Amino acid sequence: MPQTVLVIDDDNNMRWVIRRALTQAGYNVAMAASGEEGLELLAQEPIDLVLLDLKMPGLDGLGVLRRFRQGSADVPVILLTAYASVQTAVEAMKLGATDYLSKPFDVEALKLAVERALRERALAQEVARLRVQVSALAARPEIVGKSAALAELLKRLPAVATAAGHVLVTGEPGTGKRLLARAIHHLSPLRERPLLEFDAAALPGDRAERELFGQTVTVGGVGTHLEGVLDRAMGGTLLIAALDRLSPTGQDRLAALLPKTNLRLIATATSPLSEALQQALAPLIVTVPPLRQRRDDVPLLVKHFLGERALTPLAWQALLRYDWPGNVAELRRVVERAAALAPAREKIDLEHLPEAVAASLTVPEQVPFRLPPGGVHLEEVERELIRQALERAHGNKTRAAELLGLTRHTLLYRLEKYGLKTGEEE
Repeated sequence: MPQTVLVIDDDNNMRWVIRRALTQAGYNVAMAASGEEGLELLAQEPIDLVLLDLKMPGLDGLGVLRRFRQGSADVPVILLTAYASVQTAVEAMKLGATDYLSKPFDVEALKLAVERALRERALAQEVARLRVQVSALAARPEIVGKSAALAELLKRLPAVATAAGHVLVTGEPGTGKRLLARAIHHLSPLRERPLLEFDAAALPGDRAERELFGQTVTVGGVGTHLEGVLDRAMGGTLLIAALDRLSPTGQDRLAALLPKTNLRLIATATSPLSEALQQALAPLIVTVPPLRQRRDDVPLLVKHFLGERALTPLAWQALLRYDWPGNVAELRRVVERAAALAPAREKIDLEHLPEAVAASLTVPEQVPFRLPPGGVHLEEVERELIRQALERAHGNKTRAAELLGLTRHTLLYRLEKYGLKTGEEE
């Protein structure tokens, strides 16, 4: 879409020359013959850059600049003047002018100045956008990992965060749903407004619903509504953790109230919600993958939880093989407990891990493979076992490697060695 340049100059010929040059260069050009007319256009239309004459009858260029900068600081302004001086330039720059050109100027110099100013504005906007993202990332420092499953999820977050509507974050217990919900808020247009958090699982019975919705009490025959969390969250964002812990009646009541509220709801849930509430949140649902689907993140998470604390190879193997039914929360409990059990200057070993985790290294007793009397071709056997593992894993290389007791890297090497291909890419 072409960018729009506003020319504010009382000289008809100058406006015509500039309009012709910039139109040929692909810009939309709006024109004003006075400072007052220019300010009116700036208030009415989206303008990407202003070319502003310094000397005009009535409101001059510096006057326009002063008033314009009170409401808009990011639109570049290039001053046009036949009376260039160091003092004028300094004053204009202090007021927020981006550049200035001395009349008469070369048309190519004008186009170059416009292009440069617009490019610098685009760069400034990109820096501001990245600064917001960096700030949001800093607000969720515990979302750690580089696995494909996590990367795909994080790629979706900005679109979900900026979309209009409430958000539901689902996933198994311990996957980090609340952290992700906070990240969505910090990436959203409402990030500067209050974020109120409410844990629906923290209070027993119907106390959670009374706290959420408030309640009406009668004093001296007069009913008074005591505000709840929902009332206090108006105008901002309400994060409800464990929304599925509300009763079905409470969930339906929330679904009925949401269209009447001035807030954004970001909720987490492990189990399905009532039909009415599920429909209210359906457009924006994010699912956090379990840790067993992002095993590549286990080493990074362990380092995040333990810093530089060292582990033995056997301990590492156990952590990498275990399925982590309790997900990231379980991993954190396990490694922090192991760090407390292991002597301060020693590596964390298999003995410091819970029995269930350590047992992931044990191999069920099997009938050993017996060498046929005529012998075998070892590479053919290995090739066939890899093929069967891939078939059982439906082409998933990570799962196939687990079935064979190999690392994924080793499996990839042997796939290439034997020229095997899978029917499914991960």
